[in-house]
Amino acid sequence: MSSSQGRPSGNFTVLSNYSPDAWLQAAETFARAQRWAEAESYFRAALAVQPGSWEALAGMGEVLRLQRRPGDALSFLEGARALRAHPKLDFLLGLTYLELGAAEKARESLHRAIQGGAQPFALFAFYYLSLNPNLDAETYHRLLAQALPPEWQAWTDPRTLFPRGADPDRRLRLGYVSGDFKTHAVAGYVEGLLRSHDREAFELFCFAEVTQPDATTARFRALADGWVSTVGRADQEVALEIRALGIDILVDLAGFTDGNRLGVFAQRAAPIQLAHPAGYSLSRGMPNLDLRLSSFVAEPPGEADRWSTESLLRVDGAHFSYAWPQNAPEVGPLPCLSGAPFTFGCLAAPHKVGEDSIRLFSRILREAPDARLLCLGPVAEDRKGLDFRRGRFAEEGIGSDRVDFIHPLPRRDFLAVYGRVDLGLLPLSVFGATTPLDAMWMGVPSLYLDPPDAMRHGGRNIYRKLGLESWVLRSEDDYVAAALGWVRRPDELSDLRKGARARLLGSPFDDPVPVARRIEAIYRQLWIDWCRGRFPYLRGPRALRHSGPAEGPPGLAPAGPDR
Repeated sequence: MSSSQGRPSGNFTVLSNYSPDAWLQAAETFARAQRWAEAESYFRAALAVQPGSWEALAGMGEVLRLQRRPGDALSFLEGARALRAHPKLDFLLGLTYLELGAAEKARESLHRAIQGGAQPFALFAFYYLSLNPNLDAETYHRLLAQALPPEWQAWTDPRTLFPRGADPDRRLRLGYVSGDFKTHAVAGYVEGLLRSHDREAFELFCFAEVTQPDATTARFRALADGWVSTVGRADQEVALEIRALGIDILVDLAGFTDGNRLGVFAQRAAPIQLAHPAGYSLSRGMPNLDLRLSSFVAEPPGEADRWSTESLLRVDGAHFSYAWPQNAPEVGPLPCLSGAPFTFGCLAAPHKVGEDSIRLFSRILREAPDARLLCLGPVAEDRKGLDFRRGRFAEEGIGSDRVDFIHPLPRRDFLAVYGRVDLGLLPLSVFGATTPLDAMWMGVPSLYLDPPDAMRHGGRNIYRKLGLESWVLRSEDDYVAAALGWVRRPDELSDLRKGARARLLGSPFDDPVPVARRIEAIYRQLWIDWCRGRFPYLRGPRALRHSGPAEGPPGLAPAGPDR
């Protein structure tokens, strides 16, 4: 029945004696173990027995997508959706369209996933919808109201559950909640903070939704005074344990990203609950998340408050640090000075590079006819996916010889790809800080288009603190002009490349200690306010209030130089 690798043989004509459910169960078991080849083989076996099984079609599509083969996945997922309407299928189709650069189709599918209301697909669908560069504050909050379970939109007054603190100066118990206490981009922002906390003033607890621990997980575990796995546990159970441990301040590091435990915060697990931007920098839309950490540069008072249901805690200075890539290749010379065509690079995740970005990048390529573009894309085996991606550029008049695609690589190999890139282009959707910071570490500064609304704020904060304000552009015309200008000034770009690492090592993002002191000052002020009856700052339900805080947190901008 099976081969020596534990997979069914390719002769599926003999499989009709076996139940389709048996093949499905085996395929799903291998998929959970991330043994993709075996999972794919068993899903094919299930389809050989029952070609019209929407479950097998959906499973096959998802396994192919997780192998970075969205083009191959698409026909299976569309076939499953034709057989049965289901929010999970809409969600998977949405992700697949995003990875192919078809953002408009993706948004239609993700909207259906939210309207279908099944959890957790609606939450993840909302996360991907928030990548829409044209989203406005009112639509954002309306989608939040549709995506969040109704019980998450209720406010619980912490004063009804927790006694007012009696000692404003005592050692506080901090709880950090994340699924990214592992080898993940978020770890680069969080590990330094935890290591730098003043342990005489703060006791640290990690609540970890980590299904596959690794060496990074072990480091986090060693930093924590208390380590609690939340895997497979109900929200209420975890919330009760957090209360029993006496956590004073509970911090969300995930937002709507994978491995989040927002349902624990909905249970009001601690008297003070706040959102950190490490995993997701936008509003969660939950009344029981009281506050959100940000900065005056990232979200200046006024328009930014309309995007947030939480009270914004604006830090005067850097509010995060970053662990620069270890064992990265050395920065090489500017490629175009060695005779190569000038190469733009957009190495953000493919799902963040939609039609708007493709149109803008294509405009640059049309006006720089000798230049090329390098992007992340499907693996080489996914010919359909690569052809689909190239087709998006072909629609804009850009031939396949002008755009190269690389697939995701091990960390060091991925960073080495920047040796082929002269100038970085950031996509128009929300992007993580990791992309521009890693690119700069490899000597490649990146242009950032900062729209007029307050939603897309990440680059504004990063570039201000790096002394590169001119790299933040306010219109597409300015973005194109800046890109073309650098094509004409390779020597100046080469000088920037040579000094990039020194710039980062002298920046506020280099040292986690002052960042920790700023955040600790915030934690202490919040606790003082709790002890004195001044917290919560906003009283009553506020999930749909967009006008900004009527009563803000006082005195939460710690003094000190902005390095």
